[in-house]
Amino acid sequence: MKDRRYEGSTALVDWVRGALQLGQNSTPPPPIERLDDLASTKIALRLLADMDPEYFKASMSDAELKSNLSRFFEDVRSGCCSREAMAQDFGNPVPPRTFDRALQDPEKLYSLVLVVAAKCPRHEEYITHMMSLPESVQGYIRQRITWASQLCDSGAPGTGSEESDEELEYKRRHRKKSPEGSLKGHRDGRGASTKSKDSRSWPRSGEMKVAMAASTAAAANASLSQHLITSLQEEVERLQGDKIRLEESLVEARNELQKGHQALLDTSQHNEEKGLEREEEFERELTKMAGEKAALERRLAEEKTRHEEETNRLRKDLEGKAETAAMVPGLERSVTTLREQVAEMDSLKERNRSLTKKVADFEQLVACASAGESDKLALETLKQENRGLKSELAEMRACKQSLQEDSDVAAGNLAAIREELGRTKEELLAARAAMNENSASLGDASGAASKEVLTRLERENETLREFAEAKEPGSSMLVTRISNLREENDRLGDALGKALDQVRQLEGEAQKTDVAAESMSSARVEKLTDELLAAKDTNYTLKAELHSMQTQLAVREKELELATARGDGGGIATEERVRELEAQNQALVDLMQTLKEQIIIREEETQIYRQQRHEESESQRKEERLLVTALYELGLRFVCDQ
Repeated sequence: MKDRRYEGSTALVDWVRGALQLGQNSTPPPPIERLDDLASTKIALRLLADMDPEYFKASMSDAELKSNLSRFFEDVRSGCCSREAMAQDFGNPVPPRTFDRALQDPEKLYSLVLVVAAKCPRHEEYITHMMSLPESVQGYIRQRITWASQLCDSGAPGTGSEESDEELEYKRRHRKKSPEGSLKGHRDGRGASTKSKDSRSWPRSGEMKVAMAASTAAAANASLSQHLITSLQEEVERLQGDKIRLEESLVEARNELQKGHQALLDTSQHNEEKGLEREEEFERELTKMAGEKAALERRLAEEKTRHEEETNRLRKDLEGKAETAAMVPGLERSVTTLREQVAEMDSLKERNRSLTKKVADFEQLVACASAGESDKLALETLKQENRGLKSELAEMRACKQSLQEDSDVAAGNLAAIREELGRTKEELLAARAAMNENSASLGDASGAASKEVLTRLERENETLREFAEAKEPGSSMLVTRISNLREENDRLGDALGKALDQVRQLEGEAQKTDVAAESMSSARVEKLTDELLAAKDTNYTLKAELHSMQTQLAVREKELELATARGDGGGIATEERVRELEAQNQALVDLMQTLKEQIIIREEETQIYRQQRHEESESQRKEERLLVTALYELGLRFVCDQ
């Protein structure tokens, strides 16, 4: 008995495992190894909720479970929920004590669950699952369903009885021994005269009850078996229909596959023939494109060399401009020389003042001598003064000679500067003309060539693209080569366009620089020439005035010598002469003061001019550095693009 119970619990555990797999819950089922794992009602509630969610929920309590089980069996018995065909399996409702004991015994509880599985809307799935289990498990499941069906039938109203498993086992063993068979045997073995014995051999009330329950269980089992057989037959018919449809679909798919395979073979052969032709054409186009690419590269190399030559020539022109700018310090030295000459003029003025003072002293001595107050000492003093005046006159002549030499040197420097500026201007004009000519030729040639090459490359790319689209997937290498050539063509076109833009930009900058340099150099030369001419005129004027003063001083010396030699000059004539000399000296002093003021004004103008020239020189140096930097960057970009 224990072995049979152990085998039954194992079969029940196997059925529960498979039934949990049929559930629609997303959470994985708990592990079940033995019957003790089914002691909790949570697994039963989960199975019932998957079978019929209208009656059961996974979160129900025990009282709700009993109530809903009773309602489910009552609805099945009364024929509700479209179960009229299955309502005949249950005659009476399940007694309440059956549910109480079922909650305490897992085997009884899951027997009721098996009945629900056989009557729920998804009964076909659970029946299919039961049929997939071994025969021993199927027999145990049928036994538990029969037991539950007997509970529903034997619990008549007012009795409230429930049979145990031992009684059901007894019924199963004595099911073939019906009361009718026993009565017939007695009638055959005995005669009609033994009526009292026959009446005593009739089954008693308990045996009749057991026999009726057994017949009811047999009827329920037969009904369930018939229902299972009907369901299986319907399932078999449905599967056979599906099989026939699948076979027809398979035949159609096989025919379509054969047609597609034949079409694929024909297309592949056609594509191979066409691909060979296109490959030959592509090779020819590729060879032609490679030759044109090499020619374009050679042309670009030539243009690059020409551009480098133009850059070097422009750099040399800039260096020549820098040399021209370096000549400006010579002009500064000339201005410094003029300033030194002005300082010498100041010193000459001081000497003139001293001479004027000495002349006054000499005239005073002459007056004293004319008054008869002279003596040998006074005459000696006059002679010394005369010798001092002669020595100063010699020094002034030497200064005059040095000033003349400085003026000649300044004139020579000015002429050299004019010649150098003239040459620079001619070189700038020639460089600009050559640059305009080269830029025009480069722009026309490169523009026409680039347009022609780009147009041809676009046509070839379109042809290659059509070829790549018509080619089958195995020609990815040709498509890659086409894309690489297209990228190379785009890169060469972009590099050529950038080079043309940079050449045009450089041409514009060079023209602007030439115009600015020409205007600045011409204005600077004119201004410098005017300043030097004015300084030279001032120098000549000062020298002439100095020569005049020296002449007048010599005349006065002679007059003093004559007066000294005579010794008896008239007082009136001497006084008139002295007044005349004083007037002349005052005029000379005023003239020297005026010259000094003019020299100061000229020096200030020279300082302002030098400041302006310094600023212009700095701006020109900055422009030259920017131009050299732009040329260098242009060369680097051109080299990098190549």
